[in-house]
Amino acid sequence: MKSAGLIKVAIGIESGSQRILDNIYNKGITLEQVKNAISIINELELSCRGYFMIGAPTETEKEINETIKFSNELAIDEATFSITTPLPHTYLYEKTKDLIVKKAEDFDYYKTSVYSDKLTLSSNKLNKLRRKALIMFYFSPKRLFKTLQSFFSLSEMRTTLYKLKRF
Repeated sequence: MKSAGLIKVAIGIESGSQRILDNIYNKGITLEQVKNAISIINELELSCRGYFMIGAPTETEKEINETIKFSNELAIDEATFSITTPLPHTYLYEKTKDLIVKKAEDFDYYKTSVYSDKLTLSSNKLNKLRRKALIMFYFSPKRLFKTLQSFFSLSEMRTTLYKLKRF
């Protein structure tokens, strides 16, 4: 695939908590497997983006902080942190549809939880943790230069502005 032009791999890592991966998302992967997959991607000299979700039903602030810490330990180039939002007809949606308190048209992956505050942290708290995750990831010492470079790169300017808008 690389010889055909593949330059970036995106991985739905979702969480740095094994309990959340197993019991909520039913991912069928371990944190060690994630590290191994990223190691292979790096050996192939491909760029890697990780997708993470915070605010799953029953997920604690401690577990969200584990996800933030895990994302920073990984040798990935980009990360997206979204508030857990189960799309209709997915495993997570079918598993938690009775817990959803918002209509599908009101889902917002970057601002609010679709679940009751009794099942997860408040949308306000989740948004603060999401921002913390982004700041810690993109301004970590190992990524700071690349982050600053993207602010001033014409080719990256549109993407950077879009990310800042969601911040």
